[in-house]
Amino acid sequence: MKNQPKIKLNLTNKDKTVEIIAILVLLLIWLLPLMVYEELPNEIAIHFNAQGIPDNYGHKSTLFILPVVSSLLFILLTVLNKYPHTFNYPTVITEENAERQYMLSTRFMRFLKLAILIVFLVIVYKTIEMDPEGLGVFFMPFVLLITFVPIIIYLVKVMEKNKS
Repeated sequence: MKNQPKIKLNLTNKDKTVEIIAILVLLLIWLLPLMVYEELPNEIAIHFNAQGIPDNYGHKSTLFILPVVSSLLFILLTVLNKYPHTFNYPTVITEENAERQYMLSTRFMRFLKLAILIVFLVIVYKTIEMDPEGLGVFFMPFVLLITFVPIIIYLVKVMEKNKS
C-alpha cells in the first residue's frame, strides 16, 4: 500500500447537509415498515426480477432485512469515509493535492451512501405499497442513474485538476 499523507478533513456545510439527509433517509427506511407493519398481509414480495416484478414472496417480517442492511451499510461507509488515505485514487496523492483529493473522494462516498439509501427507501416503499407491477420498469434505470452520476461527477472533478 502506498504511503499517502494522513489529513484531518473538516466537513463543509455541503458535506454536513448530505450526512443529515442520509440520516433522515435511514430513519424513513426504519419508520415506514414500523408504521404499517400491522396492516401488511402476512406474505409480501421479498424479491424482484430485472423488470421490477415480484418473483418471490415471504413473511412480512423479512421487510426488516432492508433497514438492517441499510443501517450496516450506513455505518460501514461512514466509518470507511474517516480514512481517505486508505482509498485508491486515479491519480498520485501528494502533500500538495491530498486535501483536495480526499475532500473529493469523501464527498463522493457521502453521495454514494445517500444514493444507496435512497434506492433502499424506494424498495421498502414499493414493497409496502404492494403494487402488482412491483418496482416498475423505471426502477433499474433509476438505480443506474442514481449510482453512476456520483461516480461520473467524481471522476470528472478528479481529472479536471490533473489537466491543469
